Amino acid sequence: MKLFILALLAITITISTTQAKPQHPFARILQNSPNQLADDCKDIGTNCQNWARNGFCTNCNWTCAQRRHYCERTCGFCHPDYVCNETCPQPPAQKEFEELTKEEMKKLDQ
Repeated sequence: MKLFILALLAITITISTTQAKPQHPFARILQNSPNQLADDCKDIGTNCQNWARNGFCTNCNWTCAQRRHYCERTCGFCHPDYVCNETCPQPPAQKEFEELTKEEMKKLDQ
């Protein structure tokens, strides 16, 4: 019985490793897209993959020109239809600070 189970397990492993796994429809496109880009499209930054994972490519603290300069390939600038978004949501306006009265200062000291 043990021999039968071991043989069945070996056959199952062999079949599962030789069959092609189904891919997401976009997986092949994403895998091939860097190869289809122009050879002169390069990243200057050595950490672009990590920076992209941390949001560099969409971070509006950096201009589109800066993102393109450092991580042109990783951020997608090499694709002809890529449009960089330079307009980011503005934080709400801050209220001006008013000087506290003596009474308010006393309350804070308590």
